[in-house]
Amino acid sequence: MCESYRKGRRYEYYVASLFAERGYFVRRVAGSKGPFDLIAIHPEKREILLIQVKKRGPIRKTDREKLAVFRGDYTVKPVLYVQGAVVEA
Repeated sequence: MCESYRKGRRYEYYVASLFAERGYFVRRVAGSKGPFDLIAIHPEKREILLIQVKKRGPIRKTDREKLAVFRGDYTVKPVLYVQGAVVEA
């Protein structure tokens, strides 16, 4: 594992802890090559954040564009997956 990956991962955990302290349920998207590194859900605010973590800039236009496709309203359905069956919670 290269040092830059370790530093980036460490910073992602740090950012995740900041959001967790504010009441978010946070999960890291391990090995993310996608548009976001963290998913943060605040159950009381009914808010879901998709977070791309950057330790320093510049923030490129493509970074914003990759995240922007997720903007909008979604239907959220909590489900259980048990032995091949999906059951709504």
